[in-house]
Amino acid sequence: MKNPFETHEVAIFRHALAKFLAEDVWPHVDEWDEAGAFPWEIHEKAGRLGVFGLGIDEVYGGLGFDNAFMRAALGRSSESGALGE
Repeated sequence: MKNPFETHEVAIFRHALAKFLAEDVWPHVDEWDEAGAFPWEIHEKAGRLGVFGLGIDEVYGGLGFDNAFMRAALGRSSESGALGE
């Protein structure tokens, strides 16, 4: 049975977030942990994905909508602290 809440937009967001974490974050977390910081470019890449724009009007640079399932995907990805710095 297909999840009725898994819209096309949510699926794309989840896929893009997973790809970003797998390619740009997870391979470097130990290095960044040792350094006590991570590159600003990671914030910029996350911003381009829209992780900071949920619930913010497009006029102000956000996505223009708020979706609890996208927030849940983001919350699960940052439980380990990857996006919580």
